[in-house]
Amino acid sequence: MRSSIWVDKYHPKNVSDIIGNNKAKNTFLNWLKNWKPGSKAALLYGPPGSGKTTLVHVAADQLAYKILEMNSSDVRTKNSINKIAEPAAIESSINLFIYGGRGPLIFFDEVDGIFGREDSGGTSAIISLIKDSRHPIVLVANDPWDPKLRSMRRYCQMIRFYRIQVHEIVILLHKICKKEHIIANDEALIRIAENSDGDVRSAINDLQSLSEKGIITLNELEGLTLRDKQRDAFETLEQIFSAENIQMARKAISQSQIDFETLLISIHENLPNNFSDLSTLANAYDAISKADISFGRIKSTGDWKLLSYALEQMSISLVHLNKKSTKKRRFKFPPEKFMMLGYTKGIRNLNSSICALIGGKLHLSRKSVNNEVMPFIKIMIDDSAFRSRLSSQFELDKKMISHIKNM
Repeated sequence: MRSSIWVDKYHPKNVSDIIGNNKAKNTFLNWLKNWKPGSKAALLYGPPGSGKTTLVHVAADQLAYKILEMNSSDVRTKNSINKIAEPAAIESSINLFIYGGRGPLIFFDEVDGIFGREDSGGTSAIISLIKDSRHPIVLVANDPWDPKLRSMRRYCQMIRFYRIQVHEIVILLHKICKKEHIIANDEALIRIAENSDGDVRSAINDLQSLSEKGIITLNELEGLTLRDKQRDAFETLEQIFSAENIQMARKAISQSQIDFETLLISIHENLPNNFSDLSTLANAYDAISKADISFGRIKSTGDWKLLSYALEQMSISLVHLNKKSTKKRRFKFPPEKFMMLGYTKGIRNLNSSICALIGGKLHLSRKSVNNEVMPFIKIMIDDSAFRSRLSSQFELDKKMISHIKNM
């Protein structure tokens, strides 16, 4: 059925169906099979879409565990954690009756997002659960090196996941195409896999979105990278402009696929949409200008040690300003500067072609023609006889002559 969501339709049923990260899968399965009270929790970490959460759910089902899940959308105070998770972790015999099978598996997804708000004892509550639990506890994170997770890491067995390799994703996409009766050439599937950046969910979603005609070629992939870049940009801006602490803002910036220069310009152009108070806006621009200076020094000196200062300046003041703003967030991307460059690209290319034709006849560079010859041509272009000789001698068409007249 084309109407179903393929990410759900082709969700792995067994651990062996999960592609990539075989070492991590085996390590986790061994940990879960051999877990006993007093053992460490498992902390699965790595980039989005690499199979961490999927593995937890599939392995739990395969080994007859019932998952009790808390994710970053839950309130993560000590009281809320103890109220929900502590009974499942501590009460052994009752839980076997309630949950069935081998009992509950307590699962904290996106644990690095737990402390977006102030940590009201959440870290210590989880550590206490790990120490006292009679059932296995699993945590998943994209970035486990957040300073607030430092005390927790010593109680966890760290299991690293890597981005799924392109050829592994391509094999999966081939299988889906065969089952869905989609004709897709190898180049197109490779491009989809490369564009996913190792995120299997993203690759499957892109494949489905491009499959309406039943045939997928490179032509159908035009705009795919731009679309994902725009989506990533809006998500990054949303996270930065809603960050409640410096760590959240830094994390949003560091995990973005948008280059730092583009991101800086995007923040600059989106400031007026999000801060109405003039003094607040002035402070924001001041912080952005300092970040711009740091990036300029990095370019001129090659000293990338300054990057941490630039990122700090991009994020630290915005965090304080966010708390003062009550405006509804509104963002635009790409930046106006890039849109203008795109708009004038045709004009710049035409001017370059004119300079190349004239330079070829005069044995001058395009730059020399533009700087030294074009000013005189612009003065004389209104004379019809001159225009005729210019067009004939340098093989300029009507569009080129018209361009020079309107410069």
